[in-house]
Amino acid sequence: MAFLGKDTLTQPFKVIGISKKTNENVTVFEFGNSSLAPNNGADHHIPSSMDLPNAGKWKLEVYFGEKLFGKIIVDVTEKK
Repeated sequence: MAFLGKDTLTQPFKVIGISKKTNENVTVFEFGNSSLAPNNGADHHIPSSMDLPNAGKWKLEVYFGEKLFGKIIVDVTEKK
């Protein structure tokens, strides 16, 4: 994910996953605002990976602080 704007990463960043099938709610990724550093021309970067507990459709909600920034639906498949 890329976020543009000077002040975007000055607040804690969190991604919440919500399963369409079970309505299960999990924190997929969370990062405070410490140790942000420039990378390849970007003001900040956060190395990350996300792992969801079950296959199926999930809604990912992105928060900066307590404010919802956006959401996306993803189709998660089983690991092979």
